[in-house]
Amino acid sequence: EFHIPSEHSGVRDISSKNESLRPDKTYFKSQLLDLILILIKKYKEHNKMFKKIYTRIDNNLLEEGYYLLKEFAQTIDDEDLSYFLLAELALVDGKFSLAEKRYKKLLSTFNDQGLIYNRLGDIKLVHKNENAAESYYAKAMEFNPDDLDTHMDLIRTYTLKNEIKKAKSSFNKAEVKFGKANV
Repeated sequence: EFHIPSEHSGVRDISSKNESLRPDKTYFKSQLLDLILILIKKYKEHNKMFKKIYTRIDNNLLEEGYYLLKEFAQTIDDEDLSYFLLAELALVDGKFSLAEKRYKKLLSTFNDQGLIYNRLGDIKLVHKNENAAESYYAKAMEFNPDDLDTHMDLIRTYTLKNEIKKAKSSFNKAEVKFGKANV
């Protein structure tokens, strides 16, 4: 039986041994796992396949999980979901230009605009463009002010910009909004 692990709450320690705050392959794999958990709940008609994919990726059978996800994305009737999943795979593969192009194409049609803007912010952080990342994360917050991940991304962005007062203020607001244990 499939269960949702409690450790997948949306918040991750993204720092590596060199304490880099930039998203990397581990971060994007973690994001993909969190996303699949959301998709399991949101797309009941596909949750069996999403559970199978999640289990493979979570158990480090990455190639098999990614292959299943790609095959699923290429055969599903929902074109926006298909294109979004392919964008997610491009992001995990480090094909940031391709992922960005795909996300931007979905901006006017995908049902979760906040998530699209969040991913575009992640790409800008990878490319060391903190100002653009901040702009995308702010837009993501407009669509979904209750997304903890976006709040954390914005805090990371302020930290990278060396805007410590903004980072602390955002952290304190997130702590009040989401609780100390979640931030």
